Amino acid sequence: MDNLQNMLEILKENRLTCNPEKCDIAFSKLEFLGREISAEGISLSSKKIAIIQKIALPKTRQSLQRLLGMFNYHRKFLKNYPQNTYNMRQLLLKEAEFKWTDECQRELDYLKACLQKEPILQALDPTKDLTIMVDAANKTGFGWQLMKTDDNNVLRTVSYGGQALSKSQLSWSPAQTELAGLALALRQYECYAIMRQVNVITDNSQVLHLETWHPVNVREKRLIAYLMQFKLKITFVKGCHNVAADALSRVFDDMPEEHRKAFLPQQDEREDFVVSVTESDSLGPSLTKDNVKGDDGEVRLYSFEWNDGTEAVGENTQLNPQAQVFVPRNDTIDQETEYQRLQAPIQQTAHQQTHASTRHDACAIDEQWVDSSAASTQSDVPKLTFNDCLTDTEFRPICLYLTKGELTGDDAIDRQTLLMADQYYIRDESIYKLGLPRNRREARVHPLLERLCIPKAYRLALLMHWHDKVGHIASHRLFLTISRIVY
Repeated sequence: MDNLQNMLEILKENRLTCNPEKCDIAFSKLEFLGREISAEGISLSSKKIAIIQKIALPKTRQSLQRLLGMFNYHRKFLKNYPQNTYNMRQLLLKEAEFKWTDECQRELDYLKACLQKEPILQALDPTKDLTIMVDAANKTGFGWQLMKTDDNNVLRTVSYGGQALSKSQLSWSPAQTELAGLALALRQYECYAIMRQVNVITDNSQVLHLETWHPVNVREKRLIAYLMQFKLKITFVKGCHNVAADALSRVFDDMPEEHRKAFLPQQDEREDFVVSVTESDSLGPSLTKDNVKGDDGEVRLYSFEWNDGTEAVGENTQLNPQAQVFVPRNDTIDQETEYQRLQAPIQQTAHQQTHASTRHDACAIDEQWVDSSAASTQSDVPKLTFNDCLTDTEFRPICLYLTKGELTGDDAIDRQTLLMADQYYIRDESIYKLGLPRNRREARVHPLLERLCIPKAYRLALLMHWHDKVGHIASHRLFLTISRIVY
């Protein structure tokens, strides 16, 4: 308690605060950066090896083959590996009866113990890149193995992980489960992985195209947004070579139900943002009548107002003591009156649109649109003279032909001038180009476009003007905005 009191006093003197949700106080042991710290010393976190500890005895030959595949991946670090797998390998013979014996259980316990200690399991080196082998089985769960390279450039295991699928996750596509498994693996060492290159080994080819992935729902958007902050190098391998992660993703088949429940995802808002464990993809509660009802059952509208009489908060705070404080104010309203008030502008707008459609015919609408286009052109484009078009290399041939009937003598330019001459006309010392609608739907609204021709010398200034007017939008959107007015 003395240490805790000293720490809190230091925080108070430096005007620092702690988030209660991120604080653990009065615990006999704590987990920190993959290690478990207690009075007995520092040891490996049990969460990093929990899935290995809970590996149950295989019930079928296929399950045994998967386990032996994972053990075989680490066989170079397993002493007397052939002798310590002999009885289990005998069960794979075609004529042998699949009967689990005490000798088989002894071998399995030995191999599980070897995977949980050195030389196979080692501490993470934050100065080296990470490697993740990940796999997802659509009917069982996720599985991953985090590794690093040692001084001899050999991959060494840092931790194992896995998670059983919830009821809603059973309907996910294979690509989504693979992405979720990768996200869960990265969250174990997120603070390290975000600063290093992460080599991902997967047997799902769709994950290779993460940078060009087009998300189809909110879930995929969250997963891709989370993964894109890491520097990932994704490598595809065949499923038969991804043995370690494949075995970890399917160990839940043989687990007892009480052990499997421990690996089911827990409802946590911080984790749920990346990998949802519920059927809904919403990020929070929806606003309904029940959410805004008062204790008396009446609907209330909440607004904010300044309260000048409220005293400032404590003297030791860094906030301005003279700052005004927000306090909520609620006003009880009648539901029917509020509904009529909100519906009135909508009904009025609909009435005006209906009345306008019956009063104006197609010609009147065209004239109104042409007038508005002309007004926009006069206010949003520079003032041009006919000499500006004559000195421009692009519009000079058409100007000479429209005013004097002369051609340039260049066959290619003259051919284009004759073909396009009927689309240009001169008005008020400016040249305009007529544009036709691109489809029938646009033809009903804007049958004809009059676009002011802008010489090259004025185009940069025009783009800058419209950019400042409509805001910083994409280049193709800015072009579509002004293409109806200028050419």
